[in-house]
Amino acid sequence: MSAPLVLEFMRRRAQHLGFLRVLCRDDALAEELFQDLVIAVIEGASRFRVDDGDFDAWVRGIARNLWRTHLRRIRPTTPLDAAVEDAVAKAWDDRSPVEALEQEERLARLHGCLGRLNAQARELVRRRYEAAENSATIAAAVGRSVAAIDTALCRIRTSLLGCLGKET
Repeated sequence: MSAPLVLEFMRRRAQHLGFLRVLCRDDALAEELFQDLVIAVIEGASRFRVDDGDFDAWVRGIARNLWRTHLRRIRPTTPLDAAVEDAVAKAWDDRSPVEALEQEERLARLHGCLGRLNAQARELVRRRYEAAENSATIAAAVGRSVAAIDTALCRIRTSLLGCLGKET
């Protein structure tokens, strides 16, 4: 085990977890895959050599492989869209350290603002943005009209924007 690399990996926990969250669009799944990533990095760190290239890129490669393995397990007949993964990875790599830090700070503020919402509002946000359900699906599930769901989501977004503005 290469202790300095593992320490560097853990120091950048938020960055690597953030990458998984972008791929998964599911916080719980990203956390689960991150635990697998920790194990893979600890087990593989002794084999990584600085001459091999960028350590963070190596970690993101492992993360992508874990994501692909998960997708194959839950949807074995659906082809993977490597082009989308490549675009996400390129955009991630192209961020400057300042942009990465700002993104992490914005995400932390957003999580704080989401935590201030009532449970019903958080559930609407979860359904719309994590589960990617449309307003009609949400309306049918919660027994409200599509217009009521759209209005509620609009108010929630306005509330979140206001909260984020106060947080800066």
